[in-house]
This record gives sequence, C-alpha cells and structure tokens, in this order.
Amino acid sequence: MRFVNLPSEVLLHITDFLEYSWNVSALSQTNRYLYTALNHYMYQHNVRHFDSSLFAWAMENGSEIVARKMLDAGASPTKECTWDHFDLINAAAAEGHTEIVRLFLERDLLPVDRRRNLLTTAAIFGSDFVVHLLLDHGVSITSNTAKELLCERQACGLGVTKILVDKLWDEYPRDETIDVLSWELEQRVEAGSGCLETIQYLLQLGISPNTTRPDKPGPLSLAAERGHLDIVRCLVDSGADTGRALETSRRNPIYKAINGKHIDVARFLFQRSGLDALTPKTEGEAALLLWVAAALGSELHFWRAVQFELPREERLLYLMYHHYDLPAPLEVAARMGHETIVGLLLNFLQFNGGKYINMRQREHALFAAIREGHEPIFRLLLDHDADPNVMDSSNSTPLSVAIEHEAIFRLLLERWADAIRTPVSENENFFAVNITAVLVRLGKTTFIDHVLSSLEDPQTHVLLPLDNVHILNRALIGGPAMLKYLVSNGLLQLPFDEHDRQCAVNYTLVNYLPGSLNFLLGAGFTLPLGVARDALNLAPSNDKSALETIDVLLKHGVDINSRSLDGSTVLGYWLQKPVRDAKFIVSRGADPLLVDRDEILLATAVRALSVQDLKPVLQSIDVRSVPRDELRQKIARSLSVAEEDQKWDHVKVLERFQVENNLLAS
Repeated sequence: MRFVNLPSEVLLHITDFLEYSWNVSALSQTNRYLYTALNHYMYQHNVRHFDSSLFAWAMENGSEIVARKMLDAGASPTKECTWDHFDLINAAAAEGHTEIVRLFLERDLLPVDRRRNLLTTAAIFGSDFVVHLLLDHGVSITSNTAKELLCERQACGLGVTKILVDKLWDEYPRDETIDVLSWELEQRVEAGSGCLETIQYLLQLGISPNTTRPDKPGPLSLAAERGHLDIVRCLVDSGADTGRALETSRRNPIYKAINGKHIDVARFLFQRSGLDALTPKTEGEAALLLWVAAALGSELHFWRAVQFELPREERLLYLMYHHYDLPAPLEVAARMGHETIVGLLLNFLQFNGGKYINMRQREHALFAAIREGHEPIFRLLLDHDADPNVMDSSNSTPLSVAIEHEAIFRLLLERWADAIRTPVSENENFFAVNITAVLVRLGKTTFIDHVLSSLEDPQTHVLLPLDNVHILNRALIGGPAMLKYLVSNGLLQLPFDEHDRQCAVNYTLVNYLPGSLNFLLGAGFTLPLGVARDALNLAPSNDKSALETIDVLLKHGVDINSRSLDGSTVLGYWLQKPVRDAKFIVSRGADPLLVDRDEILLATAVRALSVQDLKPVLQSIDVRSVPRDELRQKIARSLSVAEEDQKWDHVKVLERFQVENNLLAS
C-alpha cells in the first residue's frame, strides 16, 4: 500500500515517533492529503513535546493565526514569557500585538481583573491601540489610575498619554491635573529618546517647561544631563528658563551636559543662554565663563574671561572648585582633550602661582588626562612639572591609573614615576601593595617589562613587601602567561613543599582559574581526588570559568563517574542544583545509567529535568556498552518513576527511546 493511502490513524501513529516538529512539518508538506491529515497534529506535537514553544513564538511576534491554532491544539493561555516573568498575553500587550489581545477577548480567556492588569501593562509600554481595544471591551479606567500611569517612569507613548490626559481633564481638579502633567513632563524628559512627541504635546497643553520646585533640577537640566539635544532644543524653544546656565553650581545645565560629555548640548545651551556673548562683570561670571571655555575648548572665551581684573587673578582658576564644588578649568580642559586650552591655562597658572586644597591643579589635570588617555596633554603637564608620584585622596597614583594606557605608563616610568613604593590601595581582598603587584594580578606582563627596564638597580625586588605565597596567588589570578613570565624572570619560585603546592591547586579550584590550574598540573602539582570531586560537584553551571575548570580536571585524568564515600556521583549532585545543566555534564562523559544512592541516575533525571533537558541525557547513553537486559531494566525503572509522577511527556520520550533500542538490538 502506498504511504499516502494509509489510514489517518496509522499516519498519526507513525508521526508520533518523529522526534522534532520540523520532521512532522516536512512530512505534512509532502502533498495536500498529508497536510490535511497532519497539520493540526503538528501543533499538538509542539504542545506535548516542546512546551508550546510555537505558541510563545506566535505571541511574542504577533502571529494571530499561529496563536489561534496553538490554542486549538491545547496550548495554555497563561504560559509564562521568557522575560520579566510576564505571561505571554501580557508580553503581547506590552509589544502592542492588538490582534492577539483581540483573540483572547473573543475567546473569553481574560477575566475582568486580568483585563485591567492588561490595560495597565499596555499603558505603561505605550501600546495605545491595545488600550483602545480594552476600553472598547468595557475595561474602565479611573482618574486615579490615569494619574498613576502618567507618573510611571517608563511610559512614554503619545497615544496613551492623550487617553490618560483626556481622562484627567474630565474628572480631576485642574490645578492637580497640571501638577500631574508637570511631573509627567519631567518623567518623559528623563526617559529621553522616543518621547519627544509626548513632550511637545504636553507643552502644547500649556504645561510649563520650568520646574516649580527650586530644589529640583527641572526638565532642562534633566535633558542636558542625559544628552537629549532634540528635547533640550524643544524645551528652550518653548520658553524654558536658561537662567540656570549662568549659575555657578552643579545645577547648571551646561555643567550637567559637560559632565556627561554631551558637548553638542553644552554648545547649544552656551549660545542660547547668552553666556557666549557675556562680558563678565563679576568674578563669579568670569570664573564660570573660564570654566565653560575650558570645557568647550574656546580660546576666544578664555581670553575674555582672564581679562576680568581681580586683586588675585589666580582665583579664577580655583573659584569654581573651591566655592562651587566643580572641577577646576585645567582639569576640565584636560579631561575633554583640549590641548591648546590646557597650554594657555598652564601658562596662566605658572604666572599666577595658583594652588588649591592639598593638590596642585596640574596633578588634578594629570589624573584626568591619564584616565582619558590624552597622551599629548599628559606630556604637556609633565613638561610643566606635574608630579608623576602624587597620590590622590583614594590612594591612587598616576601609575595605578595608567594601567589601561601602556604608552602613558611607559612615559611615567621614563619621567621617574616610582613603581616600587607602597602603597597602592586595592579592594578588601588585598592589602596595600605597589603597582607591580597590581600588574601581576591583572596579568600585564608587558607593563612589568617596562617596570624592570626602568630600574637603576637590576637587583631591586619590585614585588616587596609580598612574600612568595602572596606573589603566587596573585600570579594565579593573572593567568598562565604571568606565571611563566615571573618564573622565567626569577620573580617567583614555584613551591617545593607539598602543603604549599596543594594550597596553590586549591586556590585555582576555589576561584575557578582554569588556565593557572592547567599550568600547575602540567608542572607536576598533584590533584587530591576528594578536592577534585568537590570542585566538579560545586562548580556553578552558569559560570564559564567554572565549566572550563571542569574540562581541565577531566583533561588531567579526573574520573567524572567516580563516587564519593556515600556513593554519590557528580551527575547526581548536578541534578540537585537549582540550575540543572545536565546537558553539559553528560556531554563530558557522565553516565546516566549509574546508580547514585540506590537510585538510577536516569530515574533521578526524569524527576529533576524537563522533557527538553531529558533528551540530551538519553542521547548521551552508549547503548552498545550496556547489556541489553540491564538497559531494559533501567529504562523500565525510569518509566515507572515518570508514570508515578504523571509526567506523560517523559513517558513518551522514554518509550520512544526503548523502541529505538529494541530495533537497534534486533
């Protein structure tokens, strides 16, 4: 009999043995008859064997046709999404999939309270068509709810805002409505991109672009701080007060823009506030103009500022810092990379001899230039006698800041920066050390080369006051290349004492340092069996370094199927973890047919894993290495566990596995 002439029942029975949904799909597309017979079954197959993954795809991508067919096939309408713990209908509402929501409403799958919740979700995510649909289906929204939604930080859809504003205008006192919308304006400004239309709409309603609370930054400062030039321009064009741009304070929107490196915003505010045309009449105005000129790199405004006569002209250089808690002009210019302005300020500083607090302005600027990697400015500052060994309030030195910029690091050493002295502070796990010890931990061998070549006395111990054990621990973190480097240069001796060698191995296992562990084991360090098994058991399955450490252990002969004293195995331990990555551990040779504490591991896997995660476990079994009767008994035991727990999808997968092995044995 031809295949296409088989009864539908037989076709469905054959199809039931196809493992993947795309196999069913391919078969159903062979001809019209098979499509008619198998199309609906394909959706049922996805529900039973793939946890309705096709339904999740349809809901997240807005395919109403596929969602309808999956519901007909038995998919749960309350299935959870993969993000934010939303169920799929909430995710569809958030994404604005109106037809999906309409399908659920038509089938009466949404109780009244769920509909209200769905409206809230749609409003927060700006899905105005979904909001309209729910309102048309009788979902009510109170003025208090409208107020709360308008104050949601992440909501910024123009359509939703109009719906909520209309509700407030109809039912809420006007003064309170204006207060709410003023708050809404600030929220949308803070949200930034994508909210410009909503902001324009609120401004057209007459909402003030200026804050009514003097202790708050206001919309303009918020937009400047976040670098939203289009919103800043909109606010200024709508009458936002640019007066704060003339204030010498941290609330100054120009300062906020510069601090965030939003130079286009700062230049716009500089022009529109009138500060660029200002002729300073007070020392505060002159100091502010000098500060902005330094930040924007404007020579014209630099000269305009320094022409203001003061009894002590150096006050211009530190007034912004000392009185208004802002960085000094020299530091700002160095940070922004304006070499010409830095040179002008250094000459002005040298002429006037200005200092402030406990650190000279050159050293503040030196740190800023190093952090930003501005090598020409860094050289310029050193040429003007900036101290290469200065220490800031956090015990950082120029060398410790320069560890991300090799050229600057090398130049510091050439200019007599001290790489030997202590301390450089680190986190709480390490005591204060010199910069070379920090470089060991970071694995920066070329930087240590620069340190060694800069020494006048080649016999100087660059890693004092650390002993050999502490140097070794740091080198283990630095990696195998650092270990080889230190040993070859005589800066580290690998321990001979067995206790110290075990401590080194344990350190790599506890901290999951696979490269260093491989180096030690390759150098003849031994690996205690109990310690190795503990490392296999405790390794977090979502940590890449931990998984690489497991591979190193297996490479050096650790048996992944060895048992502890209580008879437990590594796979048994992994099946008890919150994150059960059995696929990884069986791919490394863990045998699911072993007995762990009087229970077959395969049966334990049936209890612990989803049907999707169980399949790789079954695929890992080498059926030819197990006696046929023994394999049949273990599968039967696992089947009984699945039946006891009423895991019918697991039962089906195990039965298919059993049939395949019977066929193979035949």
